[in-house]
Order: sequence, then structure tokens, then C-alpha cells
Amino acid sequence: MVLPNDALQTGNLPKQLVQSLFQGKEGSGTVSVRFWPLVTARKASHAAARADGMPEIVAPVVTEGFVDRAGRLVPTRNAFARDLLNPLPRGAFALGSVEALDAFLTTTPLPEMTTVDGWQDYRQHCRQMVEALAPRWPSDEKEYLPIGSGFIEVSEGADATVRGMLDLYDNLMANEPDTPLLRQIALPHCPEVVADHGIENDFARRLGHSNSHFPLAEHQRQVLAWLDAS
Repeated sequence: MVLPNDALQTGNLPKQLVQSLFQGKEGSGTVSVRFWPLVTARKASHAAARADGMPEIVAPVVTEGFVDRAGRLVPTRNAFARDLLNPLPRGAFALGSVEALDAFLTTTPLPEMTTVDGWQDYRQHCRQMVEALAPRWPSDEKEYLPIGSGFIEVSEGADATVRGMLDLYDNLMANEPDTPLLRQIALPHCPEVVADHGIENDFARRLGHSNSHFPLAEHQRQVLAWLDAS
């Protein structure tokens, strides 16, 4: 979803965008979001895109936060897109380095959004981070221009992962109560598994046997034996 320029200036979202973000979340007072406040597009060459491997859209700042029902956008974590930071494969487009990002976030953490000027403090933090990692970008950039708006999406975050795991356990307990996973997961001590050497002894063809240069661990031999037996 597009994050309008007015919202980027004030931190307040328009009503229609708030409704879209809260769709399907009628009982929630806030919704977790991820947004990109600085989006740049590559200039076209003679009204045509160029196929030289360079990205058409670059959005370096990635912010996590939440939106309340009043449309207030509250940042909680600010970072730089990892796919724009070295180390990267040779020839990949980059704007900075992971080392520089770590140094910046260590010395300049995101300010608390508890004051009236909280949103403007956040905007300043974005500018400082871009300047620290990619000085004078995009003002001195000849290939990319700001598009004047950002992007925003609903971000379920870690809560969705935990809910998914709990749903899985609930389903297993209801439909497959004798599942080995449920029998083992809560054991105070992990039982020692004794390897079955009989199967390995029957592994006659030895398609993946070890040698003096590449010895196989005991369990690796077991896996190869079981694969061959199956």
C-alpha cells in the first residue's frame, strides 16, 4: 500500500488507509506494520527501462511499528534494508555496509516516540542513518529520484509465528494425540538413541562409503544405509 507524502510529514494516516490496515482486525486497537519512508525510482532512459541488473526501486530505510485506530503511526524499530548492505555478491547494488549500520545504531538508537516531536525525531533519525551509511544519497544520486511517497504493509511479526505453532500443537493434540513430536517435546531428558548396526551391515553396495580423506560419521552412515534400504 502507498504511504502518502502527507502521512510521511506528520505521522498521521488518512482514514481510508487506516481502514485498509485494520481490515479483518475488528477487535484490535492497534495493528503492527512495516513501512518504507524513503522510496526512490530509477530514472528511465528515453522513456524505457534498462535491463542492466540495477534495481528499479530502492527503499533503503525499513521501519517497524504500529498504527492505532486514530491513524497515528508509531515507529518502534528503524533499520536499513539488508539487501542493500555489503557484504553482498560481487557486482550487487549496495549503499553501505552492515558494519556501518551496526556502528550507527549503537551510537544513535531510535528515540522514544513519547513526546510531541516524536515523529520529527524519527524523521531525523532516518536522515542521520542514510547519511551515515550512504553520504549525500539520494541528493547527489544521478540514477535514482525520490517518488514522494512511501510503502506500508501489515506486519504480523513474531506473534503470528507463535500463533501458528500453537495452532499446530492444538491440531495435533485433537487429531493425532499419539504423534511422536508430542511424546518427545516435553520430556525432561532426551533418551539416548542407539544406532541399529544391522541395517548398516546389510548395506552391501556401499554407494556412499567413507574413505581416509572424507570419513563419514556414524549417523551419516546410518542415513545412507536407510536410504539404500528404502
